[in-house]
Amino acid sequence: MTLLVRSSGDPLDLVPAVRDVVRRLDPNLPMMQTRAYEDLYLNQAVYGPRIAIDLVGMMGIVGLVLAVAGLYGLVAYNVSRRTREIGVRMALGARRSDVLRLVMGKGMLLVAIGTVIGIAMGFAVERLMNAMLFDAGGVDVLVYLIVVPLMVVVTMVAAYVPARRAARIAPTLALRYE
Repeated sequence: MTLLVRSSGDPLDLVPAVRDVVRRLDPNLPMMQTRAYEDLYLNQAVYGPRIAIDLVGMMGIVGLVLAVAGLYGLVAYNVSRRTREIGVRMALGARRSDVLRLVMGKGMLLVAIGTVIGIAMGFAVERLMNAMLFDAGGVDVLVYLIVVPLMVVVTMVAAYVPARRAARIAPTLALRYE
């Protein structure tokens, strides 16, 4: 139950008088959370959504970190499995730039596949959410123009470290690698 009282002065000065009236009407009725409407409005309309937005942003950052760690792990594992092949390629005359391009190409293939699937799923989920909640408009193209290149850059960096390590493999050590 909510009781709103209009006042011309400081609304909190009326609290004792309102509390007395409420107690006269029903002595068992408690008065909790007595505050000004401005505070109620700020809590309901400003601070609550801000907390939700901050939470979603933090989850996005955690998701980005997990994606980078996963891609790094996948490319590093792929490089470790192909160490012997990379050593043979280098022994036969492949340059470090060739090995770097080979490993980065595999990483970028993963990025391309993930980007296509992610964009398709993003459009589908955005349309579903607009239909379920309220029609907030069409697809937010600006978000895709920011997020997709950011993900490509981040995944290129995540793939570069194992690719650089692979390019530094000594052919003699790679041929002995088990």
